[in-house]
Amino acid sequence: MRSLLAFSVATLAIPVAAQSGAYIKQVGAQHQATLLQQGGVNDTRLVQAGDGHVAWLDQRGGSTADLTQEGQGHRLAGLSGPDSFALQFDGSRLVLRQIGGENSQAFVEQRDGAFAEILQFGSDNLAFVLQSGGAGNEAFIDQTGGGLAHITQTGANNVARITQTGSLP
Repeated sequence: MRSLLAFSVATLAIPVAAQSGAYIKQVGAQHQATLLQQGGVNDTRLVQAGDGHVAWLDQRGGSTADLTQEGQGHRLAGLSGPDSFALQFDGSRLVLRQIGGENSQAFVEQRDGAFAEILQFGSDNLAFVLQSGGAGNEAFIDQTGGGLAHITQTGANNVARITQTGSLP
């Protein structure tokens, strides 16, 4: 049974556009971060070090995010999966690094501003990016140690790249 001392939850909701912004750093294991921001001027920087972290995200308006999860078994939830979230919308932009992440998962749905870069180092990782809208979509997924990656883009100016090194057993 997991000790409650090893479990933490950070929730930040900033509905006022002019005040958007966040920095969350969690060290240990089994952390959860829920971040909701609306309107314009959104910004996020999340660092989670240890094992089994979960980060939910929503954003909107101005968007932007830079997430780093170090350890194993991380998840950036989304695409209507368990507990969902990880959308972005109008201003979009996401850079996600899951380092050492055996069985790490990233599910991202963006919209018009789009741009995503997902870097996963470890084994058995999953990455799904869905971008839609008419702006200059871009998406890059780099995985080492094998994994599954999928990018869906609709709209204008689409660019996509998936680079995988290693293989699944």
